[in-house]
Amino acid sequence: MAPLPDDRQILSAIATRPDITVAEETVRGRKSEQAAQRAEALPTVVISADYGASGKNPSDFEDTYAMGVEMSVPVFEGGLRAARVREATSQVRESEARLTDAQYQAEADAFGAREAITQADAMLQAAEAELGASKAQLQLSEQRLASGMGSELEVIESRAQAAQARDHHRDALATQQLAQVTLMHALGRVDALLEPGTNR
Repeated sequence: MAPLPDDRQILSAIATRPDITVAEETVRGRKSEQAAQRAEALPTVVISADYGASGKNPSDFEDTYAMGVEMSVPVFEGGLRAARVREATSQVRESEARLTDAQYQAEADAFGAREAITQADAMLQAAEAELGASKAQLQLSEQRLASGMGSELEVIESRAQAAQARDHHRDALATQQLAQVTLMHALGRVDALLEPGTNR
């Protein structure tokens, strides 16, 4: 059975979960939109230049050139621009909050699932010990009955205990498998459960 992931491995796996990746991309997109809105509120400068020859005859051509600078300031749209910047900033904060919530939830799910596996392992070990003891007791009861030292009632009780132990073992095994699936889901590695021989 593979060892459980440590804290570093859990945090590394969470970082690649699809929902976390999408949330991070959303934050980056909101920040780009915020930067674009802020840039639109800044003055723009356009530089133009022209160069050529001027004259009536080719022999009289003289070099001529012209240069110009134009600056545009969005004065009348100042209020609208500011509102757009505030809205973009609000969307950035909202997306960052959602990312943080998603990360916290993913960590809680993963660490909780790991603890559930630890508890399920302990339950399974106890159930295996109970099953082994019940089989031994049933065998002993049947031997005592065969030698005339036991009774049918003793055998019946041993069989009932063995059946109960099998039920406990089956339940414990199912609980352990469910805990493993929960951990893989919390780590964003559900596909790994479909690989042959995968156990955690």
